Amino acid sequence: MIFDFLGQRIEAKITSVRRVERRNSPLAYLTRATVLFRPGTLEAAPQFFIGAVKGPPPGAARAQLQREFVERFPNVTLIDAFDTIAEFRKRAGEISFAVSFIGGFVFLCGALILAGSVAMTKYQRLYEAHHQMNVHI
Repeated sequence: MIFDFLGQRIEAKITSVRRVERRNSPLAYLTRATVLFRPGTLEAAPQFFIGAVKGPPPGAARAQLQREFVERFPNVTLIDAFDTIAEFRKRAGEISFAVSFIGGFVFLCGALILAGSVAMTKYQRLYEAHHQMNVHI
């Protein structure tokens, strides 16, 4: 079987076929087959790596770090996720506020219903007690 990794062709011999139980894998629905290579086979194939670095807060120091990074490693793509994370935190805060507001509204409604129910039964008992006193007198 011949595999093409971004123009790098690798020829491999199939030595065995196995059935794999996929229901325990969280990404099972994304894969149809799994191919295993012997160690060292894919060393020459194109590869990419993803990493994360915590840098200085937004401003001149951050811009300087990014500029120096790109100058030193021109073949590396630098993605600043600070704005994305800040936007996510903002949205999560808004959702949290909305849930808290709705929870407070529901609590207030429940308290009003409970107070109304207690007051109604109190007045009903007073009315019944007054009515019974008038009947027996």
